Amino acid sequence: MKVKLAKSAGFCWGVRRTMNIAMDAADNADGAVHTFGPLIHNPQVVDLLASKGMTVVKEFDELQAGSTLIIRAHGIPPETRQELKSRGVKLRDGTCPLVAKVHAHIKKYLGLGYSLVILGHRDHPEVIGHLGYARDRGVVISSAEEVDTLPPMAKVCLVSQTTANEIKFHEVAERLKAKYDDCVVVNTICDDTHTRQEEVLQVAETVDAMVVVGGKGSSNTQRLVELSKSKGIPAFHVETADELDLGQLTEYETVGVTAGASTPNWIIQQVVERLEQAQTRRPTGWKLAQRLLGFLTQTNIYVALGAMALTVANMQLLDMPFTPLYLVIAGLYVYAVHTLNRLAESKAGKLNDPMRTEFYQRHRGVLRGSALACALGTMALSYHLGWGPLALTTLMVVMGGLYQTDLVGGPRSNALKYRRLKDIPTSKTLFVPLAWAVITLVLPALSSEVALPWWQIGALFCMTFLMVFLRAALLDIRDIQGDRLVGRETIPIVLGTQRTWQLLVATTAILSLFFVVAPSVGWLRPVQASYLIGVAYLGVSLYLITRQRIVRRFLSESLVDGAFLVFGAIALVTMLVGA
Repeated sequence: MKVKLAKSAGFCWGVRRTMNIAMDAADNADGAVHTFGPLIHNPQVVDLLASKGMTVVKEFDELQAGSTLIIRAHGIPPETRQELKSRGVKLRDGTCPLVAKVHAHIKKYLGLGYSLVILGHRDHPEVIGHLGYARDRGVVISSAEEVDTLPPMAKVCLVSQTTANEIKFHEVAERLKAKYDDCVVVNTICDDTHTRQEEVLQVAETVDAMVVVGGKGSSNTQRLVELSKSKGIPAFHVETADELDLGQLTEYETVGVTAGASTPNWIIQQVVERLEQAQTRRPTGWKLAQRLLGFLTQTNIYVALGAMALTVANMQLLDMPFTPLYLVIAGLYVYAVHTLNRLAESKAGKLNDPMRTEFYQRHRGVLRGSALACALGTMALSYHLGWGPLALTTLMVVMGGLYQTDLVGGPRSNALKYRRLKDIPTSKTLFVPLAWAVITLVLPALSSEVALPWWQIGALFCMTFLMVFLRAALLDIRDIQGDRLVGRETIPIVLGTQRTWQLLVATTAILSLFFVVAPSVGWLRPVQASYLIGVAYLGVSLYLITRQRIVRRFLSESLVDGAFLVFGAIALVTMLVGA
């Protein structure tokens, strides 16, 4: 069975914006934080928000003066907004700008004397908001057939729910134009909805069945199910991977997957991975290779190999003789620290990489034992390099182990914002490259029998830091939804995705400039300009991951970690040719 994932699946930008507003309120607001009805139509996300103290209210009488209310992406009627303000409720407006744009169109044409026809579901929160702006001159219809039941009107303006079926909208528009001489049609279906619906029709033509992931109460998800079925193929609407009928789905050759605008990435990925694991036919060589790569990535063996390769590159750049011991120490250290921290981060892991978290829970004992053995092995091997290297590696192992450990105890510790190293803003994105630079560069340089220029070590330390920083920040961009929900302040969350992308582009430019200038001024040998190949590889990874050209989690991680293997391969080739 082949699984084909739609590129547009997942949070739309309006929902993402509302989620950010809600998370900011949950973290910073004084007093209780509420939403009037579910923030978005996805029970799993609502449950996560509830765990952060955000409650759902159904009546305004439940709101106390001074409490905070998040206005959902659907918006609210203007009279409701005024009532809430008069009651002393603090409002955080999460209304989608495209929904607000519909409100502006309604007010404009209402002022010009038009009656409003709204295509959508009468009881949908967004449509209720539109009716509030249309006052007593708005009517809601849900199909083209209902146009015939509309009363005579001098001037008519058609708008729609932003997630309406586009085909149905055009059918309604044609009927209205035929019935009313003065009819203005304003297509208020958002671009994201248009793209999502167009893509599901395209994907449905190339698969044998569709799985649509999203809340059962989500209108835009239900429309994706309808569009899938309109292509004559079976469509399965699920909220989570646990609802998949694998016995039936494995009968199909190719299965497409799409998701509603309120569905977070981690739920989509879990569905995709569950489908891929459920294949019953004998896997091809390519599939076997993917599974092997997935296993190596999942167990942190692949990233450990990357650290070993980066150590080879740093030794070659320092003109040091090839010493396998440094490679082994780096590989053992990175495997140990990454595995121990993966075992400790259950909350973020369940959101960002649920299948990996399940794997770690099943094999917790083996993974913890192997990680501790590697940590001890790191220190034991560094003993052969001298007391200085031993002290350095011991410090690095201890710091890595303490990253997710509470450093402050006692009854008042829960009141502290920063109890662990991981609680420090951007620590995840910065501590990893710092540790890698020490273990792959400083340790070999410190143990070298030949005195190395401090400026050379410093320059290469900065370059190593930037290489691994690119890796860490790229993966943080990928994990931004889960990190945001658990309150982790990574660089993409602090700066925003766009600014982080600009920072990574600048980082890539600095790396490129270094490997161009350093050989030309004699800091590096001319042949070492070949490391530009590795920098170019990082640039391609940056493009593919930030533009979501690669959506499989293990592929994105193995892609960016592959950059270190490229650097290591360049170093080995350079050593072999004796340049």
